[in-house]
Parts: sequence; structure tokens; C-alpha cells
Amino acid sequence: MTNSNLQLRQSSSSKHKAHGQAAAPVLKILTSLTLLAGLAGCSSATTGILADDQKILDGCPKGQQLASIIEIDGTSSGRSTTSDTERLSIVQEITTRTVICGGHLTISAFSSSSGSTSTIFDGDVSVAGETDIAKLRRVPDAVDQVMTEVKANYGKSLAELPEDGSDIIGIYRVAAEQKLQLGDHYKMAETILTDGEQNVGGINLDTDVLTKDTAVELARSIPMPQLPDVDITVAGIGRVAGDPLPSSKIEALIDFYDALCAQTGASSCLSVTDWK
Repeated sequence: MTNSNLQLRQSSSSKHKAHGQAAAPVLKILTSLTLLAGLAGCSSATTGILADDQKILDGCPKGQQLASIIEIDGTSSGRSTTSDTERLSIVQEITTRTVICGGHLTISAFSSSSGSTSTIFDGDVSVAGETDIAKLRRVPDAVDQVMTEVKANYGKSLAELPEDGSDIIGIYRVAAEQKLQLGDHYKMAETILTDGEQNVGGINLDTDVLTKDTAVELARSIPMPQLPDVDITVAGIGRVAGDPLPSSKIEALIDFYDALCAQTGASSCLSVTDWK
């Protein structure tokens, strides 16, 4: 009986020992599975980014390089910490597309006249690669390099601008000059980030009496440069610092910029409050 009990205790002890010996391999397996799951998550995220970038690449201009021009309204009426963050996010998105397609990127801030501008970034951007995948894998680093320079220059560039008004219409004339300089081998995309409240040059949109009809009539009366084969986006319309504008005023401003763009003969026109 004693021997039997002893044998039972020994067997039980042996089982505990064996269980303890198996714990380390089990822990290693669990750790490996955790690492593999983490790597799978990173791989999925990377694959998703590459898929998005491939779609951008597929939509790049055929037979042309992309020239992305971003003009940022530096006047205080449309500036806030929130709007600056949103604008930099838009800049990054446009930068990504330009890097993927390859071409030229110009980012400037403006205020009261076409002469009152400050350059934030101006240069050729692209990535090289023997295959699309090899090329796209280099995109994030290239975009990060551009955005580092943009963020370093953003605040001081806007601080250099006079605060005496906003000449948004003048930017279209600047765009016409840029198109002439770039030539036909570039497909130009012009993006103007502004609250839309033009208030210099005898044109004052900073008024609550603006209506859809008066806005369109005014836009059609303004001589505009011709910008054929240019995609024009005006974003941020009505997004002012402080009290929000009435919805009727925002709608009138959008109608104004749609009609203004139509005057230029641009290949596409988009006037919006929120980024597409």
C-alpha cells in the first residue's frame, strides 16, 4: 500500500515535471504566433497602401508628367490650428500623387496680391524603380522628405505675408503664367486652399448680401486667363476662423468659384467646402 501510494506520488510528480518541461516550447510557439500575427498585420497594411498607390499610378497622366500647384490662402480669416492641420493633410495627399506620377510640385502661400506670395516648396519629385512595386515601395520615404521641408517652411512662409486682404482671383493669373512656363509635356493640376472670401481688387466677397444669382453674374463679368487642360480645385470655401458663415453664403461662394473656373476653359472645375 505504501509502495503504491509512493508510486502514485512519483507519477504525479513526474507529470508535473513533464508539464513544466513542455511550458517553454509552448511559450515559444505562442510568441512566434504573436510575432507572425503582428507581421501579418503590417503586411496587410503595407499591401493596402501599395494597392491604393497602384490605383493612383494607374490614373496618372499618359504621355505627360504631372505638375501639381498648391496655393494656400495665408490670410487670418481662414486660418486656425485645425485648418492648418487639414491643409497639410491635403498637401501630403497631393504630394503623394505627384511623387507616384512623377513631375513638378509647387506649394506657395498668398494673400493680398499675386506679388504677395511666399514659396513653401518648389521642385521635381519622383521615385525610380525597375517595376511598379519597386517604385511604389519608395514612395513613403520620398513623401516624408518633401513633407519635412513643407512643415519646416509652412509657418514662416505664411508669417511673411501681409495681412491686408486676399486676392484669390489673382492666383488664376499666376496659374496661367506657370502653365506657360511648364509647357505641354506637363498635365497641370491647380489646387487653391482658401475660405473663398476675396476682398481686394475691387471685388469684395466678404459680405453677407452675396446670393447665388449675384455671385454668378459677378464671376461672369471678370476677365479671366485661359487655362485649357488644367484641373482646378478650390477647397475650404466657407471654412472661416471664428463664427461659421451662413449656408446660403457658402453656397453663393461655391457658385461664384464654379462660374469663375468655367470662364477659364479648364478641363475640370471643383469648388468645395470639404476636401474631396
